[in-house]
Amino acid sequence: MAFESRRPFVGRAAERELIAQLTGRLGWHDLTVLEITGDPGIGKTRLLDLLAERADGPLVRRGRATEFEHTNSFGVFTDAIDDLPLDGTRDRLHRAVRSAVESLATPAGLVLCLDDMHWADLASIELLAYLLRRPPRAPLVVAVSYRARQAPPQLHAALNGRVTMKLDVGPLSHSECALLLGAHVSAALYEESGGNPLYLQALARTGGSGDGHQALLAEFAGLSTAELRFTWAAAVAGDPFDAGLAATAAGMSTSDALACVDTLVSRDLVRASGRSFSFRHPMLRHLAYESADAGWRIGAHTRVAAALTDAPATERARHVECFAQPGDLESVEVLLEGARKVMRSAPSEAAHWLTAAVRLAPERQDLLLDLAEAQCLAGQLHASRATAHLLLGDLTDPAQRARVVAFCAMVERLLGRHAAARALVLRELASGETTALMLELSTGGLMRGSFDENREWARRALESARREGDRPSQATALGFLAMDRYSAGDVAASARLLDEAALLVDGMSDGEFASRLDAALWLGWNEIYFERYQDAVRHLTRALGLANGSLHLLPFLHCCLVSALRWLGRMPEALAHAEEALDLAHLSASAELITMAQASLSWIAVWVGDLPLAIQAGKQAVAAAEDVESWFSALAQAMLARARLASGEREDCVQTILDTFGGPDLPAIDPWNRVSWWEGLVRADLAQGNIDKAWEWVGRIEASAERLGLAGHHALALLSRAQVLAVQGKPAECASLARQAAVEFGKVGCKADAGRSHLLAGMVAADRDQLRQAQVLLGECGAVDLAKLARREQRRLDALSPAPKVADDGVAALTRRQRMVADLVAQGLTNREIARHLDVTTKTVEMHLAQTFAKLGVTSRAAVAAKVSRTQS
Repeated sequence: MAFESRRPFVGRAAERELIAQLTGRLGWHDLTVLEITGDPGIGKTRLLDLLAERADGPLVRRGRATEFEHTNSFGVFTDAIDDLPLDGTRDRLHRAVRSAVESLATPAGLVLCLDDMHWADLASIELLAYLLRRPPRAPLVVAVSYRARQAPPQLHAALNGRVTMKLDVGPLSHSECALLLGAHVSAALYEESGGNPLYLQALARTGGSGDGHQALLAEFAGLSTAELRFTWAAAVAGDPFDAGLAATAAGMSTSDALACVDTLVSRDLVRASGRSFSFRHPMLRHLAYESADAGWRIGAHTRVAAALTDAPATERARHVECFAQPGDLESVEVLLEGARKVMRSAPSEAAHWLTAAVRLAPERQDLLLDLAEAQCLAGQLHASRATAHLLLGDLTDPAQRARVVAFCAMVERLLGRHAAARALVLRELASGETTALMLELSTGGLMRGSFDENREWARRALESARREGDRPSQATALGFLAMDRYSAGDVAASARLLDEAALLVDGMSDGEFASRLDAALWLGWNEIYFERYQDAVRHLTRALGLANGSLHLLPFLHCCLVSALRWLGRMPEALAHAEEALDLAHLSASAELITMAQASLSWIAVWVGDLPLAIQAGKQAVAAAEDVESWFSALAQAMLARARLASGEREDCVQTILDTFGGPDLPAIDPWNRVSWWEGLVRADLAQGNIDKAWEWVGRIEASAERLGLAGHHALALLSRAQVLAVQGKPAECASLARQAAVEFGKVGCKADAGRSHLLAGMVAADRDQLRQAQVLLGECGAVDLAKLARREQRRLDALSPAPKVADDGVAALTRRQRMVADLVAQGLTNREIARHLDVTTKTVEMHLAQTFAKLGVTSRAAVAAKVSRTQS
């Protein structure tokens, strides 16, 4: 929206100074948020005008919310940003808008002025919250004006803790009012206006007395009957309004309507805005709309809706809602069409239209089910639960009841009400078992930590799904059972179940797979346990591409992907998925999902070296977990303790982890993560000088690794023992074990862990080559702090004694990547293992190896190893 400088600025010295400070630092910072609050007519918009006028260099874009268009999804942003794409689910749309804003703000910066946000649609407020939580990487000023007392809680929540500068705009002084009018202002006039510029000007224009609202109403007093009726119609038609549509609303000819427009413009009630028109101030539109006769207003909305036959259903729905009566099935279809159009992008708007549709046709069960889904997607979980339970009271068809009961149970779980979800499903199963309900009980059992229940219902669900030929449900049940067998230590049985699940999933079409995407979640989770990280990434990524806004599942998929990517050493990607999980969890308004996402973010933040973020996310996970009954509440406590340990705060952290997971054996977590936590406890106790205790954790790790027989477990056992030997002053033994650990980690593609193994070996043995490999691997992984540590150690060694010059027999001619391949050949890795270690294809390794043979003048892997070894000696 364009802005115009309509008059000289009067008064507001403090406000003008703050805006001058703000415009003086435009482009210095990635994000600055200016909040402007105040009463109607006090001058909030004029301050936004001033900011726009003073923004010299950055692009300025403006958007304004309007009173009667609060269901116009993303209206504020479509007003501000041209050609804004509004297709797709909310999460994808949010990312697209962030990219668009980033593009507009590069390189000179962007000033985004959002006016009258107290009227904004909830989709716009959610988008604003996202942009403030995940700001574009470019200079951006977001200036938000609103009436604090009329603002919805969602707007206050979006701005909470994000505001850089704040202006609470008060009344003008008596002398400033005189400057504004350019004339003497009596004490009575000033008192009547309260120093409010809008009311002051209205009182001065009409020569009236009383309050400001009466003065504004008095501005309509001189209009003819036709002109007044057109004013009402303009208020109905929209803001800004089209003269032709307002003529239709008024029931008059276009020529008569244009004559009315001329009168309203001449009296400054209405102003031209391009080819359309706007009221001088939103208060004037409000008063015009409210002063219209109620019956006439219904007729006006009816006429507008009839004229908008070819317009989108969402545009017609606003008018249909104002006149439709119960039993009006044509209006129900308009509302339903509008709701379904925005269900994935703006579910709060969809819920609004569906609520209106249910009022018109309360007997329509399909409307109630759509409404419950829209409310769930909008984060209105309590309302969704109530709607679904209302629908259950009238349903008799068993298949429909099973679907709705499963939905109800899922909403109960999102609310953290696991006992209620279980009781609901068990009651329904008493009248007939269905696969979907048995899988819901399996899921609930896992979330509550009841593994026996998870196993039993998964077994029965698998039998049922096989009888029905339901492959997606079979894959889901197999995932549960594979997890159960793995947790029990029966690796062979678990692997067989996992292979069967993977074969089913890989053989499904996208349509079949999309019917049960949680199959990918449990499959990917198990693949992480079995160190099949690339397979996990493949399955989880495919599921995310098909998820289509499933808020109950998306955060789980993202968090599972975080785990797979962390073990592969793809830390920046893992961090991005953790942030995405948190954004989606916030949209869901589920304390349980927020707890899980914050805990995941805290974990990965430690690995990328952002300890303040790790602490903050851990604390927020614990705060969100206060009302959560599930296992994630315990996980939140443990992740915060882990972040505190990483930042050097060791008091009570180890004990917190032990208490959280059921004691030293950590029985509350799976074997893979159990080994990882034990390895963390080794480091924690070594940092506190508790060597005997560290040896106890090493013993547990080695026993677990021996029992499960997986390379990554074995590598963690080697690394843990090496860490204790390092503290005991046994560098040769330590370095040997650490190098072996690096090889084992390389076999399963754990680049970051291979890097930290090289780092340990290099530090204890003063081995520059190990340090160099550590720096390369850790740098590629995004483990910033550890990569810096490797570099510092190399510099320290160089300062103590420069590296000796050794005849390299051509090794110096190798590129960095060729040298890495040669080093891994020297460690005994096959081409396939090297490919997994470096996260490249086998063909790429073969190419590098062929070039290495040529540069070294050799024909065998053994000769490569010999030359590399001589260089290291």
